[in-house]
Amino acid sequence: MKQIVFFCTTLLLFFSSCSKHPEKVLPRKDGKWDYVSTVETYENGSLENTETYRGSFIFHKNGTFTITDNAGPATGTWSASENRVTLVIDGSPIPYEVTEKKKNAETWQLNHTLTVMGVHYESRNTTRLTRSK
Repeated sequence: MKQIVFFCTTLLLFFSSCSKHPEKVLPRKDGKWDYVSTVETYENGSLENTETYRGSFIFHKNGTFTITDNAGPATGTWSASENRVTLVIDGSPIPYEVTEKKKNAETWQLNHTLTVMGVHYESRNTTRLTRSK
């Protein structure tokens, strides 16, 4: 569960990109999608840490999903508009920007910044999803 919480809490702001219609985003194709998520953490512009998480999503057409990694499963809801996919877990929305779209793969990006007592922290999350067979 710690990985799911870390994965989700590092994802708060989003980038812009693609121009395809929202109907093309992967969650609209219900089923299982494997993911690899790379989280880079910076302090005052210097890379401090890189972590990689792997797991899978199962998206349902009714707007619900299950995410599973080695910490176990969690459930939530999803929505898509434009080039954004928003996941909601435990009432907390996580808005991703879809930065790459292919027939059976997508890349989602999310960035979070925070300044505490003059120290600038940044977390960059790149999540690559591929359709499971």
